[in-house]
Amino acid sequence: MERRRLQATGGSSLTLTLPKSWINRFKLQSKDEVLVGTSGLALTIKPAGRSQQEVVINIQVEGVPDEWVLREMIAAYIAGADKIVLYSRRISPSQNQAIREAVQLLFGFEILEETSQKIVARTILDDSLFPVSESTMRIFTITRSMFEDSLKAAQTGDKELALDIKQRDYEVNKLVHAIRRQFHEIMTGKLEGSLAEISFYRSIAGQLERVGDHAVKIADLASTDRTDPVKLSSTFPVIQERVHLLLKNVESMVRRLDKRLAHKILDGGEELERLIYSSKRMKQSYEGAIIEDSLDRLRGYLMNIAEMTIDYTLLVRPESSSPVTLTGR
Repeated sequence: MERRRLQATGGSSLTLTLPKSWINRFKLQSKDEVLVGTSGLALTIKPAGRSQQEVVINIQVEGVPDEWVLREMIAAYIAGADKIVLYSRRISPSQNQAIREAVQLLFGFEILEETSQKIVARTILDDSLFPVSESTMRIFTITRSMFEDSLKAAQTGDKELALDIKQRDYEVNKLVHAIRRQFHEIMTGKLEGSLAEISFYRSIAGQLERVGDHAVKIADLASTDRTDPVKLSSTFPVIQERVHLLLKNVESMVRRLDKRLAHKILDGGEELERLIYSSKRMKQSYEGAIIEDSLDRLRGYLMNIAEMTIDYTLLVRPESSSPVTLTGR
């Protein structure tokens, strides 16, 4: 970041010169229009009409491993690509399958052209039609159900339920990628929106993505061959109830941007941490240790979200004050 001096130009007007590198990047000339907006203390300047330019990313996949193809496509999507072109002298069947799996993870993308040497995927939806706040609340709903069901699957050995949880994690990843894409589009001026808002929800989505990963980890215990239930500590039912309540309260906190509830959640974090720690010390079983560790990590992720909510509400609503209501099951 560089420091620049404002200059007076007649009357009470002030002008600011723009960096030449930025002007050249967007090929701007005298009398071209730009969009000027504010977000907190920040002033944003974007080229007018930038959102109308199509972003095309070409990916050469000659000899590239399938996993690399998948990662490159997701990266291109997050970078704001409207069209992704994959080409090679010959796209292998396994690469073709990896490309199709990637497209399923790219919200609003479809394959519109395909040959043995080139596959073209293009977005068919307008990203601005999907508010990040709604996408984030959708992730909340999915991850909360995943975690609650993962505990059932692990304790009962329900393999079908465990498989369903993994499929729900796929939807979580899809929504998280979409939010990251919108963040990049707002940062580059391709999409209009509040940088503070998109940063807040992108950070929450990242924490919830980790919650989903731990739900899958717990659900994987259902695939182990055993006849007896997982051995858990005597305090586990209390911990499980507290975690369920915490998930609901954090979801409500974010939905209402309730900073007072955020403080209450953080105040109760140490007590839950002590409960989980005491349960860990009992060392009932290997499976139980995995579950308790994941519950502890989930607690940490939700505490992070509470802190993020306080930061964000003080930024956008410094005088806000909402009633504290802890919801039960």
